[in-house]
Amino acid sequence: MKISRNGFSLIAVAFLLGSTGAFAQFSGYFSGYYAPVNWTAFVSGNPLYQDTAFVNTGNAPQSVEIVGAVDGQQQASAPRLPTSVIDYTIVLNGSGLQPVAFVYLFTGLPDGYDKAQLIYNNGSGVQVIANLSALIGVQQTYVDQLQGGRTFGFRVYSNNDSLPDTLVISAIPEPSTVTFLGLGVGALWWKLRRRLS
Repeated sequence: MKISRNGFSLIAVAFLLGSTGAFAQFSGYFSGYYAPVNWTAFVSGNPLYQDTAFVNTGNAPQSVEIVGAVDGQQQASAPRLPTSVIDYTIVLNGSGLQPVAFVYLFTGLPDGYDKAQLIYNNGSGVQVIANLSALIGVQQTYVDQLQGGRTFGFRVYSNNDSLPDTLVISAIPEPSTVTFLGLGVGALWWKLRRRLS
């Protein structure tokens, strides 16, 4: 069975419509507008060991790992304040409310010094809008709508470890891709069926 030029056009349009949704929102995919090159990593807090904090982008676009600072001589029983903080932020694409959805996993010590958060600047300063370390070692999902053009990102606190605290942010499959692809295939099937009848 030969697929017509119109059939190929429908499939191409389905892929394009589906993929454009990913560029207008953050769904955990670190590609396009949300590629790691467009994010900013900023470390602050404790200059004694904050240079050991970093962002591992080796698994992008599927996931990014934010690694907290490591102090090889520091133990949980005697934390050395201030805490080291790493922020990984970007300005949300688009305007109006933008869907934000991702899967995350935080590994660290439940001691109050190591934690991960979602941060957001709604125009009146950076705020913590979600605690991402409530269930340490358990994969969880975050879904919300945030204002386009505003800064959002992730924060990892670390102070006491000889092992790093890590926050892994992973992709959620873009549902519009599947939807539009299904519509394109359905339209192609309908057109072929009419030709055969």
